[in-house]
Amino acid sequence: MLFGKPPDYSMLNTFGCLTFVSTPNHQQNKFSLRAFPAVFLGYPAGYKGYKLYNLQTRKFFLSRDVHFSEDVFPFHATHISLTDRSIDPFLEVVLPIPASNIVDHLPQPVPEVTPAPAQPPVNDVNDALVVVDPPLRRSTRQTRLPQYLQDYAMTVNYLIQQYLTYDRLSPFYKAFINQVSEEYEPQFYHQAMKFPQWRKAMQEEIEALEANGTWSVVALPTNKQAIGCKWIYKVKYKADGTVERYKA
Repeated sequence: MLFGKPPDYSMLNTFGCLTFVSTPNHQQNKFSLRAFPAVFLGYPAGYKGYKLYNLQTRKFFLSRDVHFSEDVFPFHATHISLTDRSIDPFLEVVLPIPASNIVDHLPQPVPEVTPAPAQPPVNDVNDALVVVDPPLRRSTRQTRLPQYLQDYAMTVNYLIQQYLTYDRLSPFYKAFINQVSEEYEPQFYHQAMKFPQWRKAMQEEIEALEANGTWSVVALPTNKQAIGCKWIYKVKYKADGTVERYKA
């Protein structure tokens, strides 16, 4: 009425349609999906973005990086009666999505991780380590997985921190792992200075750098800050487990 012509609604998206929202950078890792499904609810007042409902976390949020699939409506049909107030209407949802319109694999809900029952000791002669799993006192406190692990399930049958034995290892391999466990790799310079082998390794490294002309000692330019460095210590082993050299 004000402008004498009907308004243009072509820029509006269809309410209730399926969307794919880009995963925030701080929640991404090399295994996470680049987008997750949500339902478009509308345009919030005072914000430049879209109001959405996360199908995984069942939370409402705002986002601007959204791709719309306006021919798919996740809540168009459900398997449960919405008249029953004791049932959450979001528990089970039908997604009538053609294979050509959506990715083949959507993130599935993660089943609750329950402690596995105590397993008997392994009797297979081919097993090198035998883990004895005694009954443990389980905490009753409820825990929640981080958001980036919602797509994965984990079951622990044998806890490595429990009792284990090396009786079935061969004498050669037992000597090898004992040697590896015996050697000490310092983390800091003041720790390495207490051992002659590490002092020798650092001296050899300094001499090699000086022989190769790695640096030149000069005065620090005005208004410049020197870049620091840190020693890294590593024990190099031979195939039989003996120490080949101490590398700094």
